[in-house]
Amino acid sequence: MSSAPFTPGPVGSWIVQGNRVVGHMMLGGDMLLMPLGDKTVLFELHHYFGPIPTSKRTLEPLERIPRGFWDAFERWVKAGRLVDGELCVLEGGK
Repeated sequence: MSSAPFTPGPVGSWIVQGNRVVGHMMLGGDMLLMPLGDKTVLFELHHYFGPIPTSKRTLEPLERIPRGFWDAFERWVKAGRLVDGELCVLEGGK
């Protein structure tokens, strides 16, 4: 497994008039997978609202935050926000 620090990707759409870029419309944030035991939780890492766990089927926000999500998120941040593809790496890049 190869992990690297998470860096947000471009999110949203560029607004173009003629051949000039005049703005950028923000949509949601990057979609990542948080390991929780033998499962993973898909979440949107929004630049303003923070992590939002979502349904893998509909991508809508979950009504309930899965048990252990906030502890795992805190461990991920303390481990340096490492990712392997879309998967969050909780323990020092291993």
